[in-house]
Amino acid sequence: MDENLLVEALKKAIENKCAFIVLADQSKNVYAQFDFTSLDENDFIWEFVSNEYLSEEFQLTEEKIILLKKKGFEPTEHNFLKTIEIEVNSTDNLSYELAKDTIKIFKDIYDISPSAVLEFEIFDCMNHDTEEVFEVKHSGIYKEKNIGILKIGKRGQVFFNDIKINEEELSKKLSELKSKKQSIACFREALMYKPSKDVESILNKVKASGVKVLSEEETPPEWGEIDAFSLYLAPDKFRFAVLRGDVFAFAYIPKGSKELVIYHKEVPDTDIILQKVASLISADSIIESGQSDPDFAFVEEKESEPSLHLTILFSEGKDWSTWYPEKDIAGNFKSLIKDCEKIGIDRIAEDEKEDI
Repeated sequence: MDENLLVEALKKAIENKCAFIVLADQSKNVYAQFDFTSLDENDFIWEFVSNEYLSEEFQLTEEKIILLKKKGFEPTEHNFLKTIEIEVNSTDNLSYELAKDTIKIFKDIYDISPSAVLEFEIFDCMNHDTEEVFEVKHSGIYKEKNIGILKIGKRGQVFFNDIKINEEELSKKLSELKSKKQSIACFREALMYKPSKDVESILNKVKASGVKVLSEEETPPEWGEIDAFSLYLAPDKFRFAVLRGDVFAFAYIPKGSKELVIYHKEVPDTDIILQKVASLISADSIIESGQSDPDFAFVEEKESEPSLHLTILFSEGKDWSTWYPEKDIAGNFKSLIKDCEKIGIDRIAEDEKEDI
Protein backbone atom coordinates (compact mmCIF):
# COMPACT_ATOMS: atom_id res chain seq x y z
CA MET A 1 0.00 0.00 0.00
CA ASP A 2 1.65 3.19 -1.21
CA GLU A 3 1.35 5.73 1.63
CA ASN A 4 2.74 8.57 -0.54
CA LEU A 5 0.05 8.08 -3.20
CA LEU A 6 -2.63 8.09 -0.51
CA VAL A 7 -1.18 11.30 0.96
CA GLU A 8 -1.37 13.05 -2.43
CA ALA A 9 -4.94 11.85 -3.06
CA LEU A 10 -6.03 13.03 0.40
CA LYS A 11 -4.40 16.43 -0.21
CA LYS A 12 -6.56 16.88 -3.34
CA ALA A 13 -9.72 15.81 -1.50
CA ILE A 14 -9.02 18.16 1.43
CA GLU A 15 -8.08 21.09 -0.82
CA ASN A 16 -11.31 20.78 -2.82
CA LYS A 17 -13.48 19.72 0.17
CA CYS A 18 -14.50 16.45 -1.49
CA ALA A 19 -15.90 13.11 -0.46
CA PHE A 20 -13.22 10.45 -0.98
CA ILE A 21 -13.11 6.64 -1.07
CA VAL A 22 -10.03 4.42 -0.66
CA LEU A 23 -10.56 0.86 -1.88
CA ALA A 24 -7.95 -1.46 -0.32
CA ASP A 25 -9.13 -4.80 -1.71
CA GLN A 26 -11.95 -5.07 -4.24
CA SER A 27 -12.33 -8.85 -3.76
CA LYS A 28 -12.97 -8.30 -0.03
CA ASN A 29 -14.82 -4.98 -0.52
CA VAL A 30 -12.58 -3.39 2.11
CA TYR A 31 -12.63 0.39 1.93
CA ALA A 32 -12.40 3.60 3.93
CA GLN A 33 -14.13 6.82 3.08
CA PHE A 34 -13.78 10.45 4.07
CA ASP A 35 -16.23 13.31 3.74
CA PHE A 36 -14.44 16.67 3.72
CA THR A 37 -17.45 18.57 2.32
CA SER A 38 -18.16 20.10 5.75
CA LEU A 39 -14.62 21.37 6.44
CA ASP A 40 -15.95 24.93 6.43
CA GLU A 41 -17.95 23.92 9.51
CA ASN A 42 -14.70 22.71 11.13
CA ASP A 43 -15.26 18.97 10.96
CA PHE A 44 -15.09 15.97 8.64
CA ILE A 45 -16.22 12.35 8.65
CA TRP A 46 -13.96 9.27 8.49
CA GLU A 47 -15.48 5.81 7.95
CA PHE A 48 -14.45 2.17 7.52
CA VAL A 49 -16.57 -0.62 6.06
CA SER A 50 -18.61 -2.68 8.53
CA ASN A 51 -19.55 -6.36 8.52
CA GLU A 52 -22.78 -5.51 6.69
CA TYR A 53 -20.79 -5.05 3.48
CA LEU A 54 -18.19 -7.75 4.10
CA SER A 55 -18.79 -11.33 2.97
CA GLU A 56 -18.97 -14.04 5.64
CA GLU A 57 -15.35 -15.17 5.19
CA PHE A 58 -14.03 -11.62 5.77
CA GLN A 59 -16.19 -10.62 8.75
CA LEU A 60 -14.47 -8.67 11.51
CA THR A 61 -14.18 -10.50 14.82
CA GLU A 62 -15.53 -8.94 18.01
CA GLU A 63 -11.92 -8.26 19.08
CA LYS A 64 -11.22 -6.24 15.92
CA ILE A 65 -14.49 -4.33 16.26
CA ILE A 66 -13.39 -3.38 19.80
CA LEU A 67 -10.07 -2.13 18.37
CA LEU A 68 -11.94 0.12 15.93
CA LYS A 69 -14.13 1.44 18.74
CA LYS A 70 -11.02 2.22 20.81
CA LYS A 71 -9.81 4.35 17.89
CA GLY A 72 -13.04 6.35 18.10
CA PHE A 73 -15.05 4.67 15.32
CA GLU A 74 -18.67 4.04 16.28
CA PRO A 75 -20.82 1.42 14.48
CA THR A 76 -23.65 2.88 12.39
CA GLU A 77 -26.21 1.17 10.15
CA HIS A 78 -23.60 0.63 7.41
CA ASN A 79 -20.09 1.65 8.51
CA PHE A 80 -17.85 2.47 11.47
CA LEU A 81 -17.91 6.27 11.66
CA LYS A 82 -15.82 8.93 13.35
CA THR A 83 -16.46 12.69 13.20
CA ILE A 84 -13.32 14.78 13.70
CA GLU A 85 -13.36 18.46 14.62
CA ILE A 86 -10.57 20.57 13.14
CA GLU A 87 -9.78 24.15 12.23
CA VAL A 88 -9.76 24.73 8.44
CA ASN A 89 -6.38 26.46 8.57
CA SER A 90 -4.77 23.55 10.45
CA THR A 91 -5.02 20.90 7.72
CA ASP A 92 -1.35 21.03 6.60
CA ASN A 93 -0.34 17.70 8.15
CA LEU A 94 -3.79 16.14 8.06
CA SER A 95 -3.25 14.10 4.88
CA TYR A 96 -0.05 12.54 6.28
CA GLU A 97 -1.68 11.58 9.58
CA LEU A 98 -4.80 10.16 7.93
CA ALA A 99 -2.81 8.18 5.35
CA LYS A 100 -0.57 6.62 8.01
CA ASP A 101 -3.49 5.68 10.28
CA THR A 102 -5.68 4.41 7.41
CA ILE A 103 -2.99 2.02 6.15
CA LYS A 104 -2.31 0.79 9.70
CA ILE A 105 -6.03 0.02 10.19
CA PHE A 106 -6.21 -1.74 6.82
CA LYS A 107 -3.25 -3.95 7.82
CA ASP A 108 -3.98 -4.56 11.52
CA ILE A 109 -7.77 -4.83 11.51
CA TYR A 110 -8.79 -5.80 7.96
CA ASP A 111 -5.74 -8.02 7.25
CA ILE A 112 -4.87 -6.25 4.00
CA SER A 113 -1.49 -7.13 2.53
CA PRO A 114 1.15 -4.35 2.67
CA SER A 115 1.69 -4.96 -1.07
CA ALA A 116 -1.98 -4.28 -1.95
CA VAL A 117 -2.61 -1.61 -4.58
CA LEU A 118 -4.94 1.11 -3.32
CA GLU A 119 -7.63 2.58 -5.58
CA PHE A 120 -9.00 6.09 -5.06
CA GLU A 121 -12.23 7.83 -5.99
CA ILE A 122 -12.82 11.54 -5.36
CA PHE A 123 -16.30 12.99 -5.86
CA ASP A 124 -18.90 15.50 -4.65
CA CYS A 125 -16.35 18.37 -4.40
CA MET A 126 -17.57 21.58 -2.76
CA ASN A 127 -14.79 23.85 -4.09
CA HIS A 128 -15.69 23.34 -7.76
CA ASP A 129 -17.40 26.28 -9.43
CA THR A 130 -19.66 24.34 -11.82
CA GLU A 131 -19.79 27.00 -14.52
CA GLU A 132 -16.06 27.77 -14.45
CA VAL A 133 -14.56 24.32 -13.95
CA PHE A 134 -16.97 22.10 -15.84
CA GLU A 135 -17.62 24.54 -18.72
CA VAL A 136 -20.97 22.78 -19.11
CA LYS A 137 -24.21 22.94 -17.11
CA HIS A 138 -27.06 20.57 -16.39
CA SER A 139 -29.49 20.30 -19.29
CA GLY A 140 -32.34 22.77 -18.67
CA ILE A 141 -34.91 20.13 -19.54
CA TYR A 142 -34.50 18.53 -16.10
CA LYS A 143 -35.60 21.75 -14.43
CA GLU A 144 -38.32 22.46 -16.98
CA LYS A 145 -39.91 19.03 -16.57
CA ASN A 146 -39.11 18.78 -12.84
CA ILE A 147 -37.16 15.54 -13.28
CA GLY A 148 -35.04 14.37 -10.35
CA ILE A 149 -31.56 12.89 -10.87
CA LEU A 150 -30.67 9.81 -8.82
CA LYS A 151 -27.12 8.45 -9.00
CA ILE A 152 -25.85 5.25 -7.40
CA GLY A 153 -22.13 4.52 -6.96
CA LYS A 154 -20.89 0.97 -7.47
CA ARG A 155 -20.53 0.50 -3.70
CA GLY A 156 -24.03 1.77 -2.99
CA GLN A 157 -23.43 5.50 -2.41
CA VAL A 158 -26.60 7.44 -3.26
CA PHE A 159 -26.85 11.00 -4.61
CA PHE A 160 -30.06 12.87 -5.36
CA ASN A 161 -29.71 16.07 -7.38
CA ASP A 162 -25.96 16.11 -6.56
CA ILE A 163 -26.48 15.75 -2.79
CA LYS A 164 -25.29 12.61 -1.01
CA ILE A 165 -28.07 10.95 1.00
CA ASN A 166 -28.40 7.80 3.11
CA GLU A 167 -30.98 5.05 2.59
CA GLU A 168 -33.41 6.50 5.13
CA GLU A 169 -33.29 9.85 3.34
CA LEU A 170 -33.75 8.05 0.02
CA SER A 171 -36.95 6.41 1.28
CA LYS A 172 -38.33 9.80 2.35
CA LYS A 173 -37.33 11.35 -0.96
CA LEU A 174 -39.02 8.58 -2.95
CA SER A 175 -42.25 9.00 -0.95
CA GLU A 176 -42.14 12.74 -1.62
CA LEU A 177 -41.55 12.19 -5.35
CA LYS A 178 -44.43 9.73 -5.56
CA SER A 179 -46.85 12.08 -3.82
CA LYS A 180 -45.89 14.85 -6.26
CA LYS A 181 -46.05 12.44 -9.23
CA GLN A 182 -42.51 13.37 -10.16
CA SER A 183 -40.34 11.15 -12.33
CA ILE A 184 -36.60 10.52 -11.97
CA ALA A 185 -33.65 9.69 -14.17
CA CYS A 186 -31.66 6.91 -12.50
CA PHE A 187 -27.97 6.37 -13.24
CA ARG A 188 -25.68 3.78 -11.70
CA GLU A 189 -21.91 3.52 -11.94
CA ALA A 190 -20.51 0.66 -14.06
CA LEU A 191 -23.78 0.79 -16.00
CA MET A 192 -22.85 -1.86 -18.58
CA TYR A 193 -22.16 -4.52 -15.95
CA LYS A 194 -24.22 -6.45 -13.41
CA PRO A 195 -24.84 -4.35 -10.28
CA SER A 196 -23.50 -5.42 -6.88
CA LYS A 197 -25.90 -6.68 -4.18
CA ASP A 198 -25.81 -3.26 -2.48
CA VAL A 199 -26.71 -1.47 -5.70
CA GLU A 200 -29.36 -4.08 -6.56
CA SER A 201 -30.97 -3.50 -3.16
CA ILE A 202 -31.23 0.25 -3.83
CA LEU A 203 -32.61 -0.32 -7.33
CA ASN A 204 -35.26 -2.65 -5.89
CA LYS A 205 -36.20 0.00 -3.32
CA VAL A 206 -36.63 2.56 -6.10
CA LYS A 207 -38.72 0.13 -8.14
CA ALA A 208 -40.92 -0.78 -5.17
CA SER A 209 -41.56 2.91 -4.39
CA GLY A 210 -43.78 3.30 -7.44
CA VAL A 211 -41.91 6.42 -8.60
CA LYS A 212 -41.71 6.59 -12.41
CA VAL A 213 -38.14 5.93 -13.55
CA LEU A 214 -37.40 7.19 -17.04
CA SER A 215 -36.27 4.59 -19.55
CA GLU A 216 -32.96 5.05 -21.38
CA GLU A 217 -34.83 6.40 -24.41
CA GLU A 218 -36.82 8.87 -22.25
CA THR A 219 -33.81 10.13 -20.28
CA PRO A 220 -32.45 13.46 -21.54
CA PRO A 221 -28.64 13.79 -21.63
CA GLU A 222 -27.77 15.34 -18.28
CA TRP A 223 -25.13 17.73 -19.64
CA GLY A 224 -26.57 18.31 -23.13
CA GLU A 225 -26.24 16.58 -26.50
CA ILE A 226 -22.78 15.27 -27.38
CA ASP A 227 -21.30 15.59 -30.88
CA ALA A 228 -17.96 13.90 -30.27
CA PHE A 229 -16.34 11.80 -27.56
CA SER A 230 -12.74 10.57 -27.41
CA LEU A 231 -11.21 8.44 -24.65
CA TYR A 232 -7.63 7.19 -24.83
CA LEU A 233 -5.51 5.17 -22.40
CA ALA A 234 -1.93 5.80 -23.45
CA PRO A 235 0.27 4.52 -24.81
CA ASP A 236 -1.81 2.33 -27.15
CA LYS A 237 -3.72 0.45 -24.43
CA PHE A 238 -7.30 1.49 -25.14
CA ARG A 239 -9.21 3.88 -27.39
CA PHE A 240 -12.90 4.70 -27.78
CA ALA A 241 -13.94 7.57 -30.06
CA VAL A 242 -17.15 8.47 -31.84
CA LEU A 243 -18.05 11.44 -34.04
CA ARG A 244 -21.72 12.14 -34.74
CA GLY A 245 -22.68 11.12 -38.29
CA ASP A 246 -19.22 9.79 -39.02
CA VAL A 247 -16.74 7.35 -37.51
CA PHE A 248 -16.65 4.97 -34.55
CA ALA A 249 -13.13 3.94 -33.49
CA PHE A 250 -12.38 1.34 -30.84
CA ALA A 251 -9.17 -0.42 -29.80
CA TYR A 252 -8.54 -2.70 -26.83
CA ILE A 253 -6.35 -5.57 -25.67
CA PRO A 254 -8.50 -8.67 -24.98
CA LYS A 255 -7.97 -10.47 -21.67
CA GLY A 256 -5.11 -12.95 -21.94
CA SER A 257 -3.72 -11.30 -25.06
CA LYS A 258 -0.97 -8.79 -25.79
CA GLU A 259 -2.28 -7.81 -29.22
CA LEU A 260 -4.34 -4.65 -29.74
CA VAL A 261 -7.65 -5.29 -31.53
CA ILE A 262 -8.61 -2.30 -33.70
CA TYR A 263 -12.06 -1.40 -35.04
CA HIS A 264 -12.43 1.74 -37.16
CA LYS A 265 -15.29 2.39 -39.56
CA GLU A 266 -18.13 4.67 -40.52
CA VAL A 267 -21.33 3.53 -38.83
CA PRO A 268 -24.96 4.63 -39.31
CA ASP A 269 -25.88 4.69 -35.62
CA THR A 270 -23.47 7.17 -34.05
CA ASP A 271 -26.50 8.92 -32.49
CA ILE A 272 -27.33 5.77 -30.53
CA ILE A 273 -23.70 5.26 -29.45
CA LEU A 274 -23.45 8.88 -28.28
CA GLN A 275 -26.73 8.51 -26.37
CA LYS A 276 -25.19 5.54 -24.51
CA VAL A 277 -22.02 7.55 -23.91
CA ALA A 278 -24.07 10.41 -22.43
CA SER A 279 -25.63 7.90 -20.01
CA LEU A 280 -22.19 6.60 -19.03
CA ILE A 281 -20.88 10.11 -18.36
CA SER A 282 -23.74 10.61 -15.90
CA ALA A 283 -23.66 7.10 -14.44
CA ASP A 284 -19.92 7.29 -13.74
CA SER A 285 -20.12 10.92 -12.48
CA ILE A 286 -17.44 12.11 -14.89
CA ILE A 287 -18.29 15.82 -15.20
CA GLU A 288 -18.70 16.20 -11.43
CA SER A 289 -15.10 15.00 -10.97
CA GLY A 290 -13.82 18.26 -12.42
CA GLN A 291 -11.13 18.77 -15.03
CA SER A 292 -7.56 17.70 -14.32
CA ASP A 293 -4.87 19.35 -16.47
CA PRO A 294 -7.21 19.69 -19.48
CA ASP A 295 -4.46 21.29 -21.58
CA PHE A 296 -2.53 17.98 -21.46
CA ALA A 297 -5.35 15.95 -23.07
CA PHE A 298 -4.27 14.52 -26.43
CA VAL A 299 -0.99 16.44 -26.45
CA GLU A 300 1.53 14.34 -28.40
CA GLU A 301 4.18 14.52 -25.71
CA LYS A 302 1.72 13.33 -23.04
CA GLU A 303 0.38 10.53 -25.27
CA SER A 304 3.73 8.79 -24.93
CA GLU A 305 3.28 8.60 -21.13
CA PRO A 306 1.04 6.10 -19.27
CA SER A 307 -2.01 8.33 -18.95
CA LEU A 308 -5.73 8.86 -19.54
CA HIS A 309 -6.96 11.42 -22.09
CA LEU A 310 -10.62 12.40 -22.43
CA THR A 311 -12.33 15.08 -24.51
CA ILE A 312 -16.09 15.63 -24.89
CA LEU A 313 -17.48 18.06 -27.48
CA PHE A 314 -21.04 19.20 -26.76
CA SER A 315 -23.52 20.28 -29.43
CA GLU A 316 -23.64 23.80 -27.96
CA GLY A 317 -19.98 24.21 -28.96
CA LYS A 318 -18.59 23.76 -25.45
CA ASP A 319 -15.92 21.19 -24.73
CA TRP A 320 -14.70 19.39 -21.63
CA SER A 321 -11.30 17.71 -21.32
CA THR A 322 -9.29 16.00 -18.62
CA TRP A 323 -5.96 14.22 -18.28
CA TYR A 324 -4.56 11.95 -15.57
CA PRO A 325 -1.29 10.06 -15.21
CA GLU A 326 -2.21 6.37 -15.11
CA LYS A 327 -1.37 6.01 -11.40
CA ASP A 328 -3.94 8.71 -10.51
CA ILE A 329 -6.91 7.40 -12.52
CA ALA A 330 -9.90 7.39 -10.15
CA GLY A 331 -12.36 4.52 -9.78
CA ASN A 332 -15.19 6.24 -11.67
CA PHE A 333 -12.92 6.78 -14.70
CA LYS A 334 -11.94 3.11 -14.55
CA SER A 335 -15.67 2.31 -14.62
CA LEU A 336 -16.05 4.54 -17.69
CA ILE A 337 -13.23 2.68 -19.48
CA LYS A 338 -14.83 -0.69 -18.69
CA ASP A 339 -18.27 0.54 -19.77
CA CYS A 340 -16.92 1.87 -23.07
CA GLU A 341 -15.00 -1.36 -23.61
CA LYS A 342 -18.26 -3.31 -23.24
CA ILE A 343 -19.96 -1.13 -25.88
CA GLY A 344 -17.03 -1.67 -28.26
CA ILE A 345 -16.86 -5.44 -27.73
CA ASP A 346 -20.62 -5.73 -28.28
CA ARG A 347 -20.30 -3.75 -31.53
CA ILE A 348 -17.56 -6.06 -32.84
CA ALA A 349 -19.70 -9.09 -31.94
CA GLU A 350 -22.72 -7.61 -33.78
CA ASP A 351 -20.66 -6.99 -36.92
CA GLU A 352 -19.27 -10.53 -36.84
CA LYS A 353 -22.84 -11.93 -36.69
CA GLU A 354 -23.84 -9.85 -39.71
CA ASP A 355 -20.84 -11.15 -41.66
CA ILE A 356 -21.81 -14.79 -41.11
